[in-house]
Amino acid sequence: MSTKHIKFVEAPPKKSRARTKLFWVVSVYDETQLGWIAWKVNWRRYSFYPNAGTTYDENCLRDIAEFCASLTKAHKRAYYDDGAECYYRARVKEST
Repeated sequence: MSTKHIKFVEAPPKKSRARTKLFWVVSVYDETQLGWIAWKVNWRRYSFYPNAGTTYDENCLRDIAEFCASLTKAHKRAYYDDGAECYYRARVKEST
């Protein structure tokens, strides 16, 4: 995916059985790597990890946030469609 100033490039998975994706955030002007987007386990969502010394305006941040939100939504939809939601709900009932 690409926006006016940045593009998101899917990186190869670190593990062969990885369930989440990794994306590099790259400038469309000079191909400079600005940071990466990866799954944040504790937050249960994709998050942006900027490289040191990079600066962003509100439009770039909005594009990054929207991309993270769409990745999170797609990941959760795929995860819950596999029956995990039923398993999770059963586990919650057991623990209460």
